[in-house]
Amino acid sequence: MKRKMISFVTLLVMVIFSAFCLVACGGGTAAAEVVETTDTLVVIRVEKTDEEATLFDVMEALQEDNALQFELSGTMLKSLNGTENASDFSSCWMLYTSDNAMGNSEWGTYDYNGTSCLSAILGGDALTVSAGAYYVWVYQTF
Repeated sequence: MKRKMISFVTLLVMVIFSAFCLVACGGGTAAAEVVETTDTLVVIRVEKTDEEATLFDVMEALQEDNALQFELSGTMLKSLNGTENASDFSSCWMLYTSDNAMGNSEWGTYDYNGTSCLSAILGGDALTVSAGAYYVWVYQTF
């Protein structure tokens, strides 16, 4: 009886842990493409989304497809396609978006092919993407 109880408790713990991982580790999904890339510019256009995907969810999928490469330091973008932020942040990647609900013109704008993109109000880990929007990473020096 004691052995069955231990097996049951072990199974129960595994089920709870698995459920937690599915909820905590799972991100949203979106279809996107890299429409332009240089050493100092990466433009991502989201085609469709489940309304839960963050920009980093999109970028992880693009990285799996070898469409881009990036590295994070915690939740901060460290490098993109081999170009790394300066250690003193005198040069770093800045994020702009054509999604007006997720941008702020007071913090700066970037014109991409006639589309005015606003400085993103959230980082890539929290910025929920919208279908049809551009997400523009620009490497800037201050």
